[in-house]
Amino acid sequence: MNKTVKMNKMSTNNNIYKVGAYVALTITSIIVMLPLYYLIITSFKTFQESIAEFKWFPASFNFDNYRTVLNMKDFRLFRYFVNTMFIFIMKTAGTLFSCSVAAYGFVRYRFKYKELIFALLMSVLMLPGEILTIPFYEVFIKLNWMDSYKPLYIGSFFATDIFAIFLFRQFFKSVPGSLFEAARIDGCGEFRMFLQIMLPLSKPVLITMFLLYFTGTYNDIYGPSLYILSENKYTLAQSIKIIETMYDTGSKDYLVPWNLVSAATVLSIIPVFIVFFAGQRYFVEGVSMTGIKG
Repeated sequence: MNKTVKMNKMSTNNNIYKVGAYVALTITSIIVMLPLYYLIITSFKTFQESIAEFKWFPASFNFDNYRTVLNMKDFRLFRYFVNTMFIFIMKTAGTLFSCSVAAYGFVRYRFKYKELIFALLMSVLMLPGEILTIPFYEVFIKLNWMDSYKPLYIGSFFATDIFAIFLFRQFFKSVPGSLFEAARIDGCGEFRMFLQIMLPLSKPVLITMFLLYFTGTYNDIYGPSLYILSENKYTLAQSIKIIETMYDTGSKDYLVPWNLVSAATVLSIIPVFIVFFAGQRYFVEGVSMTGIKG
């Protein structure tokens, strides 16, 4: 009888915890989604409504702001998208190949001070990237790479993303060594084993890094603002400021057309939603499969 009472109490407590967790997660999700909601709602407002007091809904929903943005001669949305995709493809290709090769070396080969070297690499993650901005900037000026995309992707071909190396290494350590022994008996070389065994098995990690780099490159405004000067080379994140200043009259009473800015921002983030929702299953799988291992 006592056991039954205890089990009922435990079940009740578990249900209370679950309800509390769901309520907390729901409230947190609403808070997180509020800025996105306001962005979307503002994209349907008129200019006067966008600069007036906050309202949950516009007076009427219309697509005039989207038509205006798409028809702007000085705002070439597709061109900025292509620029962004070029940087993303180069960065992703360089990172996935170079970092996976580096991680493969840490797992498959034995060499002196291997763990110490990896620990030093991991310690670099604690350094803010902004610390290296000035030396990198000076180097790129001397290389005459300003106003080009090279500063944004060349480094990725030299295994500079320590987090990517960490993810690949953690996954590679979970692959049974018997696979490689069998492949070696069949006459398979090391590089062939990497391409035909390790990389195909690493699909969840590859897609995880793909998604991280897609969202990171797509939303990055800091790097492009430092090195890209010409408007025709702008990325999507940079291009929004074109609309912000398009109607600047130089007057102190000048107001930003937030309705147009919001419409342009909504259009620019659509690919992010599509890519992330298409690959979220692999993203979760990739993160779970690269858990902390010894």
